[in-house]
Amino acid sequence: MDQNFSANLRRLRKQKGLTQEQLADAVGVSAQAVSKWEQNGFPDTPLLSAIADSLDVSIDALFGREQEGVPDIFDQVLQYLLSFPEENRIHQAFDLCWVMCEMVFGPTYHQPLEKYHIDASDERYAQTILETGFLQARLNHTQQYFFLMPEPENGYDELLSYSERYVQFFSILASPDTLRALYFLLESNAPSAPVDLFFTKQTLAHVLSIDDAHAQQIIDQLLSVSLIAKASLDTGSKQEPIYTYIPNCTFVAFLTITHTLLSPPNYYCLQLNHRYNPFFRNATYRNTPDAGKKDSD
Repeated sequence: MDQNFSANLRRLRKQKGLTQEQLADAVGVSAQAVSKWEQNGFPDTPLLSAIADSLDVSIDALFGREQEGVPDIFDQVLQYLLSFPEENRIHQAFDLCWVMCEMVFGPTYHQPLEKYHIDASDERYAQTILETGFLQARLNHTQQYFFLMPEPENGYDELLSYSERYVQFFSILASPDTLRALYFLLESNAPSAPVDLFFTKQTLAHVLSIDDAHAQQIIDQLLSVSLIAKASLDTGSKQEPIYTYIPNCTFVAFLTITHTLLSPPNYYCLQLNHRYNPFFRNATYRNTPDAGKKDSD
């Protein structure tokens, strides 16, 4: 019974559009208590009425004795994906993302799933820009991605304000051979490899056919933006600096969006622009080290 209660509470709270903190405030308990209930806990009996009232349901509904609202779509999606072999789930998940993308536009744009399996000449691109966020999706024979980003409460500037660190990062990528070095590291490291690949400046110099001084310059640049990490190897006679790249998918995602910037689609399969405010609104580009000096000149 406790497990049924936990699942029903989680479902009904999400249908109501409440966070765990909001439900906790309404009932008069801590958010940790609500979290415990939804994991496999059970509230004190006197709290059941307050919980039901906060969710606009009956106490019977909390125990699954009534059919309230729509089924839990989150559990349905989970069970749907788990029904496929692990090697096929990422493709099924992408199909679901594309359906969600089309549903944002409205049901008139919906196409059967079998149409998503495209040939080499096909291209689909979707972009929805709203005041509350945006999504972008691309589907062709070589590039398939889905990017959904709700707008933070204080705007995109809250996370993405102008920073000299961005200038530093792009300057480093533009330095000769630095991008080649990153490709080498991405090809040499696997996320699930039992041991990370360590390399020296001599390794990098050999692979890229550059001198040791230039290899060290690249290493110092990558260290400055935390793209690699430094360690030390005890050879017995001395401590030798070694380096490693911790592999993840972030740089691949960065290159994918860069590719779309450099090679935008020739047409839009789906496009919806309902945004009347700019993405950046706080003029953070004025907050540079030289800004005050220029204003005083």
